[in-house]
Amino acid sequence: MNLIKNLIKNLAISIINTALTIFICYWNIMAIINAFQTPDADWNQVWTYLVCSVVILVIMWISAFLKFLKRLAFVILVLLLIGWFYLPQLLPNVTNNMCVTMGSCKEGTEIKTAVSGKIVINKQTCLQNKWQWDDKKQVCKTK
Repeated sequence: MNLIKNLIKNLAISIINTALTIFICYWNIMAIINAFQTPDADWNQVWTYLVCSVVILVIMWISAFLKFLKRLAFVILVLLLIGWFYLPQLLPNVTNNMCVTMGSCKEGTEIKTAVSGKIVINKQTCLQNKWQWDDKKQVCKTK
């Protein structure tokens, strides 16, 4: 329910920001047109008005964007924390099966293959999987 309320709130803020932007831009264009049509127009006042309008728009959109960035940063932080907590559980599987991908597994490494299931690398299991065994380095070459 909170998610829907926040979504509606964010949508309303975006609509209001867009409407205010259109309104301010319209009045800026009208001020410029009016200044061109008036021979003795005070251009300092027009430029002050335009600069103030631009500052208002920039502040309005940056604040809306910063709220978005704050929420995005929070989501990224939560995902990083979740990854940080689960990394120790995922890392052994990644490192164990990485040697097969890289093409060189040391003796004693436990890996999981599609054909044989979970195996421990040694000369016998290496040759059973039709890989090459290097006696000098005690390494199974999987590629």
